[in-house]
Amino acid sequence: MVADIHYVMDKDMKLLIEIDNSKPLQLAVFCQSMEGIAAEYRQFIQDNKIEIEPCEQHIYVEKITQGCFIVELAALVSSTFPIIEQANAILEFGGHLKMIFDWAMNKGEKPEHLTANMLKNANNILEPIAIDPKAQFNLQVSNNQGDVHIHLHADNAMAGLAQNNISRELKLLKERDGNTIPNTALYWSSTADAQSKAHDRAIIPAVSSKPIRVKFEDKTLKDKMILNEEFPYHKIFLVDVLIEYIDEEPVIYKILKLNNTMNKI
Repeated sequence: MVADIHYVMDKDMKLLIEIDNSKPLQLAVFCQSMEGIAAEYRQFIQDNKIEIEPCEQHIYVEKITQGCFIVELAALVSSTFPIIEQANAILEFGGHLKMIFDWAMNKGEKPEHLTANMLKNANNILEPIAIDPKAQFNLQVSNNQGDVHIHLHADNAMAGLAQNNISRELKLLKERDGNTIPNTALYWSSTADAQSKAHDRAIIPAVSSKPIRVKFEDKTLKDKMILNEEFPYHKIFLVDVLIEYIDEEPVIYKILKLNNTMNKI
């Protein structure tokens, strides 16, 4: 029989969210912001369940300070794990949020594997700041000795910039989903080596009988499909592909993933 896991509040590491508003904040907007954090935390724990020690998938309000909105959030973690490991969930989640916001505010590189839900959660978190011209926002991860490990500050202008970038990225994701074909057959009509300035071209019968220029999501795909493939013209490749159009005509196939390879009959 497997014993139940007992959870305790993580007292060593806290996520502090400060919303310093200049005018009354609607309760619905505040709750939407907090739910954005809660939803992103749940997904973050699910996505990282192997790397992070056992912890519950909800984040909890431990204290709200009077005045501006200062909310201390903490995780429930397994009581059987050392304290130093218990701190990982909040610390890594704080870093995850900061990475998203840094990118959205043009302060950092774009995180890998951004999803629509991730972007919507980030948008909701910033909404109280974006609608108040004089509002200030602080995100901080600190331990119980007061040492600050992660800090992010944003004002109304930065929150607006972030939401604009988030909106733009959501539109691109929607277009990408609409123009992506999963697991479709592709074969080469012409290829170029790594040093050549010529373009690789391929035919995807499900889209067009014409050879179309090919790009790759990353260089390892070209290695697998051309450079390290002994007889690439004798193969059919099953790929996930993003199709770019001009005036409804396909102009670029961007290969996102190689699923399988088979010999031409």
